[in-house]
Amino acid sequence: MQGCYISNLCPEVGIWLVDKPNITILWTANRDDLPVPLNSTIEFTRHGLLLRTHQGDEKTITQLSEQPASASMLDSGNFVIYGNESQVIWDSFDSPTDTILGGQSIDSQLVASRSTSDHSSGQFYLDVDDDGLASYPVNHTGIPEECYWKVHILISHGSLVLNLSLSGALQLTAGIETLQIIANSSYPANSKTVIYRATLDPDGILRLYSHRFEISGNSNVTTEWSAKLKQCKVTGFCGFNSFCSSPGGIADCYCFPGFKYINPGVRNLGCYKSFNEEEGCERNEPEAFILVLRIQCWEVILTLCYQ
Repeated sequence: MQGCYISNLCPEVGIWLVDKPNITILWTANRDDLPVPLNSTIEFTRHGLLLRTHQGDEKTITQLSEQPASASMLDSGNFVIYGNESQVIWDSFDSPTDTILGGQSIDSQLVASRSTSDHSSGQFYLDVDDDGLASYPVNHTGIPEECYWKVHILISHGSLVLNLSLSGALQLTAGIETLQIIANSSYPANSKTVIYRATLDPDGILRLYSHRFEISGNSNVTTEWSAKLKQCKVTGFCGFNSFCSSPGGIADCYCFPGFKYINPGVRNLGCYKSFNEEEGCERNEPEAFILVLRIQCWEVILTLCYQ
């Protein structure tokens, strides 16, 4: 594991897994802030971790209730700050972003990153509550159909927790009781060369990964399990004024006629209108428009021309 870092390639502060030849971002501090300026530094002070830019600006990375005494990057991937009596006063496992690691438990949310290179908050979240697990688009309206993946479970006591064991079992627990194993790894439980993570990926799908390390330091990444195989089944996978299709099994987003991509390089951001009323709805060319009776992602009725 790599401790809190500032990357010149990704101007952010966080924790990554050093799995040559690539790196995997596991946790990002203040993920929705502006990018960290280059030549910035991280300092461990009596207020905790402090980001200091070369212009002299300062920003606290960790909010602490008491003065820290020491900090440690654990082999588990958890960055821990200790108080004067060696008690834990802050750790990164308690404030996850889009990933949990082996030995980590959460009782709140994971929020997907915007993309594999942009680790700010994205379009989807996974919620843990007393009814189980549920995945939604971030700006959902509460319609039940917007929940595109769910594990329903009833508990009689305690609070529900999503846990990833050190052996790669993704499970729902309450207290010391394991209520349901959602996914399991394919490697022996005693393997010391494998690190597991469960990530809510930018496409809104929860996946269990294993990183198997070799003596050389290189690693092989395997997708052990996926919550949903078809991306087009994810509510909101494509943005406004677009639809999802998967010719050849590869999901992609397409604009309706008369619309263009907001960003052709990131097609799932949606599309904008590229016509005005005179050349659009009033030009009497009905073949240029499509009446969409049902878009599976949103389950609403849309038309390209509004009254």
